[in-house]
Amino acid sequence: MKDIAYDITALDAILTAEGDFAVTDNPSTQNGGIILQARGFNRSNLLLGIGLSEVHGEDITEFATQMNRWQTQVTGDGGQAAWSYDPNSGNTSWKVNYPL
Repeated sequence: MKDIAYDITALDAILTAEGDFAVTDNPSTQNGGIILQARGFNRSNLLLGIGLSEVHGEDITEFATQMNRWQTQVTGDGGQAAWSYDPNSGNTSWKVNYPL
């Protein structure tokens, strides 16, 4: 499965040196990342996307609430998602897979 490559941090499509759209063979991570970072990015479903940067610095309860919303949205979008939080280091991680 191929998809247009997307820079989750810049919130923009990636272009090749020739100006064409770059493609990726594994869109799972970027699709989950788009839902994680964007807010209302899908015009047919404005509730899709949690805008994680908007809750950065919030308490862990609010963070967990938003990450659970993200996990539910990825699942509703046809993917599988999981996230974890390490209270000792404060680090979080997430992974996404859209089965073919």
